[in-house]
Amino acid sequence: MEIRQVEVVKRDGSIESVSIEIADSVDAIKVDGKVYKGGDLFWALMSYREDLEREGSAICCQGARLNVWPSGMSSSMGGGRLAYVYVIGVEVSHDDLVDIFDPAPASMVTSVAAQTAYHDRFCERFRK
Repeated sequence: MEIRQVEVVKRDGSIESVSIEIADSVDAIKVDGKVYKGGDLFWALMSYREDLEREGSAICCQGARLNVWPSGMSSSMGGGRLAYVYVIGVEVSHDDLVDIFDPAPASMVTSVAAQTAYHDRFCERFRK
């Protein structure tokens, strides 16, 4: 198990540091005693972010950026720990991989819904 410190911006603008326990099973994280599960670490993080959003808070990590999403191979072989920084219309490379738990500025993070919509738009070019 690994523990990462990540900042959370609260509804009132205050910043709180939280400890995220990353399970060895690569499909769960634990925050404040609550376990969040998903198909991989990215989806477990998404589950935690949904709870934060209901409180009006946001986590400041790479996995919460608008244009970050794991590839299928990253998800299946790496447990979703690494994800690509996508730009619509631009090919991604290994240089675009980030650790989803690494810090990100609050100005770069977004909601789960906005991130999902951006990823869907990115993928549209492959469906044509």
